[in-house]
Amino acid sequence: MLPLKVYDIQVAPVKANSIKRDVLESLLSQCIRPLALIISGSPIANATSLLRVASCCDAVIAADYGAAVAIDAGIALDYLVGDMDSLPKEIYNKLAHEHVNIIAYNVEKDETDLELALRCAHEQGFKSTVVLNWRGGRIDHELACLGAAAKMANSFAPSGLLLLSDSEIIIVVAQGREVNVGKYLAAGQIFSTLPIMASTVISECGLRWNLQGAKLEVLDPRGISNVVEDKSAAIQVESGAIAIIINNH
Repeated sequence: MLPLKVYDIQVAPVKANSIKRDVLESLLSQCIRPLALIISGSPIANATSLLRVASCCDAVIAADYGAAVAIDAGIALDYLVGDMDSLPKEIYNKLAHEHVNIIAYNVEKDETDLELALRCAHEQGFKSTVVLNWRGGRIDHELACLGAAAKMANSFAPSGLLLLSDSEIIIVVAQGREVNVGKYLAAGQIFSTLPIMASTVISECGLRWNLQGAKLEVLDPRGISNVVEDKSAAIQVESGAIAIIINNH
């Protein structure tokens, strides 16, 4: 048996990123009002990002444990939605005493708490919605969040459903919508497009690699790491739904 060779490798510490400020401010400024913030239930939260985005929104909705995250960050809630299976009872009672609008569901349900929170935002008349605190290290939960966003994207204005984290900004775009990414990203900037619904068809222009009438199945990788060429860069979704992913690195 050959001896194991040990390598002395120095790994740089991982630094927490803040959400890309210029792109985010541009997106939020162009969201059609009223604008809701949904705080999902991931235990990994960035209070600075939460407070910054909350200050731009007209209302805050917590999805289950997201209420605890909001309280820790000092953010007042307008709605609490979910089955409350992960929210401490004392927090639930505190919010009920403060007359927060609570929409409780049975644990035996088909929807995730995030999907129910998105439905609440739509039913309460919000034209645009931003979701924060949805990344938590569990890929099953993260993919389910994208699935819920795909289902609900047409309930909001064009470019009106954003999923934010310290790693990326995601614009969820549904059938019949077009997004001019050149409005938000300068020439030379890299981003990715992932289909998040079956039989998605898209057409692109103003990018380094343009698809025309391309039929893509879920998570087809052909849209990974594309490049904006000029301000005319745009993506049209003819059917299905996509996630436009702008990394913060």
